[in-house]
Amino acid sequence: NVLASLERMQELKLLAAIHPVLALDDEKTRVLMELHKVHNWYALLYLEPKAQPFRLYLLGLTVGSDRDQFTQVCERLRFPERDKADLLTLRDRIAEALALLMKWREGISPLSELYFALDPISVEGVLFLMARSRREEMRKHISQYLTNPALQAIEISGRDLKRLRIPEGPIYARILKAVRRARIDGLAEGRKEQLLLVRKLKKEWAASGGEPGPRG
Repeated sequence: NVLASLERMQELKLLAAIHPVLALDDEKTRVLMELHKVHNWYALLYLEPKAQPFRLYLLGLTVGSDRDQFTQVCERLRFPERDKADLLTLRDRIAEALALLMKWREGISPLSELYFALDPISVEGVLFLMARSRREEMRKHISQYLTNPALQAIEISGRDLKRLRIPEGPIYARILKAVRRARIDGLAEGRKEQLLLVRKLKKEWAASGGEPGPRG
C-alpha cells in the first residue's frame, strides 16, 4: 500500500530526512492519490509496456522541485547513473509536453498535437500527466492515447512510398508522420485516403524542387 507507506514515512519525518522536497503537503497528497488511481486503472488493463511504480510515485513525490533538487533526491536514494539520467530526461520531456498541453483546447486544437506531445514520453510520464490534469477532456484523450492505438494506426508504410517512386530518405519519416497526423485528426482514416494524401504530398514535394512539404 504505497499511499499508506508514504503517509507513515511522513509521520516519522523520514521523507524530509531523505530530502526536504519529498515532504508531503495537501497538493502533493492529491497528486499521489490521483497517481494511485491511474496506476491501478492502467494495471488492470494488462497493457504493455507496464508502468514502473517507483518511477511514477517518485514523479509525484517531487512535484514542484527544480532540476537540482530532483538530482539530489536521486543521489540520496543511490540511483545508478543510468537511472538518474533516464529520470532527468523524463522530467524534461514531461515539462516540454506540459507546456504544449496547457495550450491545447478541445474542439479548437487538433487532436494530433496532443498525441505528438505525448509520444516522446514513457508510460509513467503519460500517466503522471493524466493524474495531474484537472481537465476532464484532457484525461479522456490521454486515456484513449494509451488504450486505443487503432486511433492513430496508419495503413501504409515505406513500401507504399517506394512503390510511388518517392526517393528514400528523411522524407519518408515526414510523410508517414503527416499521414498519421491526418489519421488522428480524422482526415485520412482508410488506406485509400492515406494514399491520396501521400500523392498530394509527393506533388507538393516535386513542385518545391525536392524540398519536402510535411514538417514536424
